[in-house]
Amino acid sequence: MPSCRCLGVGGVLAFFLLVITSRCVAEPMPSVKGAIAPDPLQMVYACRQAYKSVEDFTAIMHRRERLWGQMQPEETILIKFRNQPFSVYMKWIKEPHKTREAIYVENQNDGKIVAHEVVGLVNWMRKVSPNDPEARKQSHHPITEAGIGKAIESLIRVCETAQKAGDLRLFYVGQQPVNDRPADLVMRVLPPKPAYPYHVLLMHIDKELGLPVKFATFNWNAEVETVYTYSDLKVNVGLTDEDFSYKNKQYGYESLVGLRLIP
Repeated sequence: MPSCRCLGVGGVLAFFLLVITSRCVAEPMPSVKGAIAPDPLQMVYACRQAYKSVEDFTAIMHRRERLWGQMQPEETILIKFRNQPFSVYMKWIKEPHKTREAIYVENQNDGKIVAHEVVGLVNWMRKVSPNDPEARKQSHHPITEAGIGKAIESLIRVCETAQKAGDLRLFYVGQQPVNDRPADLVMRVLPPKPAYPYHVLLMHIDKELGLPVKFATFNWNAEVETVYTYSDLKVNVGLTDEDFSYKNKQYGYESLVGLRLIP
């Protein structure tokens, strides 16, 4: 199968849905000039293996999601992530929501997100439960599901469920760069059942890192549901507790430290 260098997310989906067979298998697309295409399921498991060596990472995450039936503007977020203890720092660095920050550390801060944002003349900081209805309205996934590792495990869990049911269609599509870096594209297609979150998932795997750096999902109406892209991904940078503290002087919380947190 030729590499898909000139097709966007929608173009890749539209083109390859035309060549998917009805067999419920995990399989490579047809080989090119006798070359053997990789096994897509083994590529997914290889991502899990590659992530085992990751202790932390930093990246710029570009996020677009369909919420309330409408695609939302792209969010650009600086993210710091650490596996142990599970720790997330997010800072929105472009509009919309520029100045917004969120910190979550498992078993700290009463198990809540410490959120900060400047809205007009109001500079506020508060604690919010990860499952707070207002927080959940802002994304498909709570902050407790953030990170590349969680995404890999969710992908594998759904693949294994679908495989047992005979529903899994998983394909190696070809090469398609992400942020000018070589990447392999894998596509998963599932039937409309309650056990499955999306109809189609596209995952780009960075060839050097062996980690997924882009996810795109499509609903049962073939509409884009979510797009998450990681750029400037750096792993094992040595993040410390200070990186996940609202008392960090480099963060916008600093001017509010000492004030009582809004519960």
